[in-house]
Amino acid sequence: MKTIKCPNCGEEYSTIYKRCPFCEERPTPRGGKPSGRGGGKRVATNTRGGGYGKRPGRENFMRVFGLLLSVVLIVAAICIVVSVVRALFNGEIGPAASDEPITSVEPSALPSEEPSALPSEEPSAEPPTVEPSAEPSTSPSADVTVTSLSLDKEDFTLTKIGDTWTIKATVVPAGTAVTWSSDNESAVTVDQNGKVTVVGSGVANITASAGGKSAVCIVRSSAAQTSSDTSVSLKLNYTDFTMNLSSSDGSAPIQLSVTDASGVKYTGAVTWSSSNSAVATVSDAGLVKAVGAGRATVTASAGGKTLTCIVRVVSGG
Repeated sequence: MKTIKCPNCGEEYSTIYKRCPFCEERPTPRGGKPSGRGGGKRVATNTRGGGYGKRPGRENFMRVFGLLLSVVLIVAAICIVVSVVRALFNGEIGPAASDEPITSVEPSALPSEEPSALPSEEPSAEPPTVEPSAEPSTSPSADVTVTSLSLDKEDFTLTKIGDTWTIKATVVPAGTAVTWSSDNESAVTVDQNGKVTVVGSGVANITASAGGKSAVCIVRSSAAQTSSDTSVSLKLNYTDFTMNLSSSDGSAPIQLSVTDASGVKYTGAVTWSSSNSAVATVSDAGLVKAVGAGRATVTASAGGKTLTCIVRVVSGG
């Protein structure tokens, strides 16, 4: 390669340049004078040991910068596309998705205000009204129907005047008022709590009644043996027996008699009576006959004493 030495700056450069690329002076023709400064630019550099060539630094930088910018733009575009596609699949875009959140928010707003207002006022106003609690307490007592009534005792004996015992009644429904009565208050009395008291000798049927149901307890008083008349001690040959209307043997009349303590028949005057002639009758001689199912008390009055016998009449079995 032919070179020319610049007469102006002394640098050598290739003959392919029309002017010195270092000082931009036109080359001096062989045997001529330098032409002075002219147009043109320095487009090549002297690479030590490698001759003259183009400067690649700036062009490489621009290429790398452009490549990086392209990569950034491509990544940004991919991110935008992915976000749009994801939004479409999740239903976040479009009129259908925008309407549903509105309808789901409105119901949640209504319950958050109205329930907070109602419970704060209405419950505080309703509890003071005692009318609902008063009506159920009075109406059941008026219209209640008793399904069962039973006593803890059916038959027992008290031996002395002044002895007491409380008969307990179980009634369903619980809490229903029970009325008490005695059919022989000269022997045993009863108060409205079911407490019986011996006032004399004899037998009394204590009846408990509630809601159309009734139950009977037999209370026997043997206080006659401790009475002032101790010259003669009398008793009946039967104090309790059962008769059966469906059997010829069971319905046969039974003879009652009064005897002394040794078993000798009493020969004095005896007065006989039945508390329920629809169940059993008794003759002046003490003969008892069954009439209908039920229970009756046969009383014998003799020697100033009252003796009793319970007669039970059944219609079968």
